[in-house]
Amino acid sequence: MISFISMAVPRAISLEGQLVLEREAFFAWMWEALPGLAGIDEGTVLADALDVAEAPVQRDWISDQDMCDARAYFYDRGDAEKAMLVLKSSGVALGIQTEEEQDWLAQWKATVFEGGHGIDVPPWKIVPPWYIGDEPTSIRINPGAGFGTGTHPTTQLCLEFLGTMQPVSQALDFGSGSGILSIALARRGTRRVLGVEIDASARENARENAALNQVNVVFQDTLPDERFQVIVANILRSTLLEYAATLVAHLDPSGVLVLSGLLEQDMAPVLSCYRALLPGCHSILGQKEEWFAVLIQARP
Repeated sequence: MISFISMAVPRAISLEGQLVLEREAFFAWMWEALPGLAGIDEGTVLADALDVAEAPVQRDWISDQDMCDARAYFYDRGDAEKAMLVLKSSGVALGIQTEEEQDWLAQWKATVFEGGHGIDVPPWKIVPPWYIGDEPTSIRINPGAGFGTGTHPTTQLCLEFLGTMQPVSQALDFGSGSGILSIALARRGTRRVLGVEIDASARENARENAALNQVNVVFQDTLPDERFQVIVANILRSTLLEYAATLVAHLDPSGVLVLSGLLEQDMAPVLSCYRALLPGCHSILGQKEEWFAVLIQARP
């Protein structure tokens, strides 16, 4: 049996009416102050509170929320009850529950990627590392790191566009996240693929995913001074607009841009911006659920 204390944790927590701690400092304080503490789930937020694309510039969604739900786990209910008394002055503790221990890893593997069989995004098949098979269109992604697994419609739209392209000399994945789109480009036969990502943890996760797929992709945090035949950017509207001139400057005169992470209200400003920078370009729209992507073919 394992017991947990449910908590509603604000940005700042007052202890005994005196010491005030920021949320992350409060979680660190719990490890020191609560004997028998086995683990902390530091919070969840509702998906509809986020303007989600799979590779956002700002990933620390929890710390950005005014309130988050969290849990403190204890193997001994007595330790949990003592912790409730300690936490009483903070006002964050909501109650104690006890449940049977479960094999969470086994449950996770049973549910992720459609039970481990993979997700079909024609012509691709997104699979977990333990998938048995080696189809040339399969992409192995470690789903535990939270940088994008191919389940989001924006990523799937990009994958579908990339699946229609012929191999090119070099391509850029701008805001590469887990590296899934970079890997698809490499699988498609692109000779040189560069993933640009500002998050160091995401770059490390992407390198691991590239190794799982036995493809050679370079992941870095800076954009080199060179041109690419294909540029894919699955990010937010604000970033697509901010970096529009930069991306176009790095695009081959007859290259292709794939832009995603867009809702319906984002389409007009993004299309207007890129069409002004690429006169005479041809565009193709894609949609899944409420999300959109656009493929833009430049005209030299």
